[in-house]
Amino acid sequence: LGTVVVVLSFIWFLFAVLGVQLLMGRYGACVDTEVGEPMELNEVDCVGGTLRWESPRWDFDNIFVAFVTLTIVALGEGWASIMWQAIDSTGQGTYPRPNASPWYGVFFIAFVVFGSFLALDLFIGTLLDAFMENS
Repeated sequence: LGTVVVVLSFIWFLFAVLGVQLLMGRYGACVDTEVGEPMELNEVDCVGGTLRWESPRWDFDNIFVAFVTLTIVALGEGWASIMWQAIDSTGQGTYPRPNASPWYGVFFIAFVVFGSFLALDLFIGTLLDAFMENS
């Protein structure tokens, strides 16, 4: 069981590092805090008044938040919106555009396959094997 946890942690760590390298700073958008609506402005133009450049709660701006974001993706709760924000990203400090970076979808699909399906199957299989040995 210990070996499986180490292998799964390593897979998770690799995807977290890759996510930070690929997606750091790409999740932000200019928001009018008075209205609560995103504005079509880049970060340098998002100044003054009620305008503020904001990142969502779950992103890949640092390794710790990346781990939590990957946990959300692995659990399947709200992972599609995280993936679509990455796919819509156009770069650091720029306003997102629909389907601007479709290749980021490959990162999320690969993580769902390796970090979620395969990892959970491996973990559950190891637990069942340990349970059968003890019975």
